[in-house]
Amino acid sequence: YVNNLTIRDLDIAWGDGLPSYFSDGVFCEDFRNLTIDGFDGRQAPGADSAAAVTLRRGRNFTIRNSTAAGGTGTFLSLSGVRGKFLLMSNDLSGAARVVSPEGTPLRLYGNYLPNSQTQGGRPSQNHT
Repeated sequence: YVNNLTIRDLDIAWGDGLPSYFSDGVFCEDFRNLTIDGFDGRQAPGADSAAAVTLRRGRNFTIRNSTAAGGTGTFLSLSGVRGKFLLMSNDLSGAARVVSPEGTPLRLYGNYLPNSQTQGGRPSQNHT
């Protein structure tokens, strides 16, 4: 269990020929008050069911100033996460999907979303 963890300025560039156990760019479980600030990356090559960021069994998180690298399938995968969810000032245009499961209540502020999830690829407005 971790409380008040901040991951800052993390860039992930995957090599070729990685073993199959390489999957998510960031994986965090059993957390409270997680902040990811300045992440740039995606899931491992060939790990199509993985996400750039996977969070499990936690409470309250913020992801800001981050970038979904080209080829990202799902940027954020959530399971058993409760509380406040905030995505702010991220470039998520490189992702096919922002979040899984779809319909997860997120607060989005000033994010650049994938074209498939916006009107003409414009930045998100303040909404839940």
